Amino acid sequence: MMKLQKTYKLDLFIILFIFGNLNAFELDISCVAADPGNEEISVSFAPYLNSDGYTNKSVRTCKNAFNPNSCEDGIDNFKYCKNPKQTFFIKTLNKSNKTFVVEDRCNPGFKKFKLVGLGFDEEEIILIDEKMYFQIKNQIWGGSKIELLPALIINKVKNSYTLSIESFVEDHWIEEWDREDIDISFFTTLPEEEISFSTSCN
Repeated sequence: MMKLQKTYKLDLFIILFIFGNLNAFELDISCVAADPGNEEISVSFAPYLNSDGYTNKSVRTCKNAFNPNSCEDGIDNFKYCKNPKQTFFIKTLNKSNKTFVVEDRCNPGFKKFKLVGLGFDEEEIILIDEKMYFQIKNQIWGGSKIELLPALIINKVKNSYTLSIESFVEDHWIEEWDREDIDISFFTTLPEEEISFSTSCN
């Protein structure tokens, strides 16, 4: 009888633990666009930063594409967010599949993100872009374009949240995998090039 009670308590603990962690995946928050400071803004970070522009490229105009002598000097092609918002939402899309949606404050629509695991603190979750997640899990990097995308780190603080938008580094990938050949170095940012921005959510 005692053995059955201990087994029951253990089973109950495991069930509560699982449901407790699943509840941590339930999000429906609104975040304030982060202050970019003096950092140069890239396309991948712009949807989460308080800026009306997201890329600055130099282009050339040519009267004849086959004649380089017909080309004018390079001109700046500054692109703006179409309808920049001050806030953006993060919501759970599929709890069992650990999929989230994050609003793009520059363009109408959203991006899908995957939960790559809970951090050292149970209240912390780390999200990365679904496309990059798929590439990492399936080791699709040879001969394909790899866009270095930021990680979103969400921490619960009492009744509100903090959000860090950070360059994706090796420490962000804390998901357990059953393959020994996974190499994420192709997707990570060099330590000297890391950038991070913080903001609040509720």
